[in-house]
Amino acid sequence: MRKVTAFLVLLFLILCPVFVNAGDFITLDSLDRVVEKRKFYMTQKEEKIDKVRKKISFASTEPELYDLQREMYYEYQTYRSDSAMKYVERNLEMAIRLDSIHWRDEMEIARSFLDNKSLLRNKAWKKHIGSL
Repeated sequence: MRKVTAFLVLLFLILCPVFVNAGDFITLDSLDRVVEKRKFYMTQKEEKIDKVRKKISFASTEPELYDLQREMYYEYQTYRSDSAMKYVERNLEMAIRLDSIHWRDEMEIARSFLDNKSLLRNKAWKKHIGSL
């Protein structure tokens, strides 16, 4: 019985990395497909940003402008952090001017998110450069 148990444990330990590696290949294949479609995704993102940008030029009230600029922030946050920060700063100025605590808090959180993201990206870059 001990030999059978030992054999099964040994077999499990040998086959376990095979299943993990097979899963990694599936993940890498799906990542490759996404990378191949990068241009398509970027075009979609730019088109959506352009639509919102056009709406901003026609915004008639400050709440409408705030919402549209917040939408631009959400579109840009994973695409171009510096552009996202521009819309956060604009909304933060508006929130302070209008004395809107909710808007101010929302944009302070957004700014913190972008600052942290930038910090993590810089740390990763330095680590990468240091490993070369």
